[in-house]
Amino acid sequence: KLNKRINQDEAVAYGAAVQAALMTYMEESLAKSNQSMNITIQDVIPLPIGIEAYKKGTKEKYLNIIINKNTLVPCTASQMFVTANEGHQTVISIYEGENPVAHENHFLGSFKTKNLPASCKKGEHVKITMSVNEEGILTVTASYESSDKIDEITVDESKGRLTHEQVTSFL
Repeated sequence: KLNKRINQDEAVAYGAAVQAALMTYMEESLAKSNQSMNITIQDVIPLPIGIEAYKKGTKEKYLNIIINKNTLVPCTASQMFVTANEGHQTVISIYEGENPVAHENHFLGSFKTKNLPASCKKGEHVKITMSVNEEGILTVTASYESSDKIDEITVDESKGRLTHEQVTSFL
């Protein structure tokens, strides 16, 4: 039976202490044999990041994930979408979270597709690219099949990103 009385913070601290003890023991063992331990710690995406999209043929919105949880940082991912209407500018809303309903997740920001050609037909291909750099800054771009123009937004920690405490509350 699962014990639900364990304090989550204490469990994480205990796990970190055990890991540190194991690493210390390994390092001391390797030092005795004139070897060294190479450890690389890499950051990962804590929650999926995506955009609000419509389910095909409906007005129902959902979170279309573009960057998956636990993806190593830095990272870049892209997906192709199609426009729902002719000559229609749209707002691309970006969220992070695990709920399939977009607006139930943490809103990161949005931008309007100002450079989408006014003459675009229904079904115009729009490529959404998300990049997270080493500093954790997210850049989202929309590029259009019939144009060399793009629209973009940059989201950093000061503009809507979740704090560590907020991320752990989602998990």
